[in-house]
Amino acid sequence: MNCSDEVKAYNCSEVKPEHRENKETVILKSQITQLQTANSNAKLEIETLKSENSSLRKECNNKSSTISSLREQIANLLHENKKLSQATSSNKHNSEYNTWHDVNCDSCGLQIKGYRYKCGNCANFDLCDTCIGSNHNSDHVFFKIKYPVNIDPRIILLPRFTFALTETCVHTEITCDICGKLQICGIRYKCGHCQDFDICGQCEL
Repeated sequence: MNCSDEVKAYNCSEVKPEHRENKETVILKSQITQLQTANSNAKLEIETLKSENSSLRKECNNKSSTISSLREQIANLLHENKKLSQATSSNKHNSEYNTWHDVNCDSCGLQIKGYRYKCGNCANFDLCDTCIGSNHNSDHVFFKIKYPVNIDPRIILLPRFTFALTETCVHTEITCDICGKLQICGIRYKCGHCQDFDICGQCEL
């Protein structure tokens, strides 16, 4: 017998069908297991992302609520500040115009409240805020007094004007103690308290 007669060629067709099926099943099961594992990991990652997204939304909502609250507080503070400023301005304005002077108006006869206008030419003549500009010589100068003052009885009255006062009238060698203007033109306002304090018409406003 030849050796070649003892060698038998291997033929796949000779493998039993059930053996081939078992091998393919094992491979498919392994692939299915891998896919299931990947799917589980993906689901877990999705849940993690959902949880993080929920936390971020909650944090954003909290910050948005905080910002809204801060904006409301700022708006309230601005409103209160505006009210306080208005109240302060109103109180200052009212304090100036609610001051009573122990002097009666020589025009209407009522006690002067607010500004008192004292004639600088006459020995004793005062007008209230309502009557100023009427019932008196237009050539006379008036002192505008906000608060009651004790005027020295030795005060020297101004001489009577011989001409009408206009903006062309120049008070030479009289400097405005506020703006520093060397010569006051028009109305000159002289302080009734101080020995030497004068202001011009623009600074008096």
